[in-house]
Amino acid sequence: MSDRGPAPAGSCPPTADDLRAWLIRALALRLSLDPAAVDPAARFVHHGLDSRRAAGLVADLGAWLGRALPPTVVWDHPTPDALARHLAGEGTRPARAPPAGPAAAAPGRAPL
Repeated sequence: MSDRGPAPAGSCPPTADDLRAWLIRALALRLSLDPAAVDPAARFVHHGLDSRRAAGLVADLGAWLGRALPPTVVWDHPTPDALARHLAGEGTRPARAPPAGPAAAAPGRAPL
């Protein structure tokens, strides 16, 4: 990719906003889209990213970050928002729901 944008600054890791902006620019460039047309909450596949282009995106992102990324990272975190939050260390897992069923409702019993 010819325009990777500015590299992360020195020892400060990029923020989720930095990563999201990079992902939007890179995705738009790779898929010949207007960056304004890239919805950061939409899945990469919604924008037309296939496995070949995903591999290139992950390689470029890893080079920009200066570290190797697993090739499945865009499938594990399937939107620019989710991937940016994951890479910034903000996490993307939903909170665990309380257990449901008879054990949770029984008086005097602690849920499992």
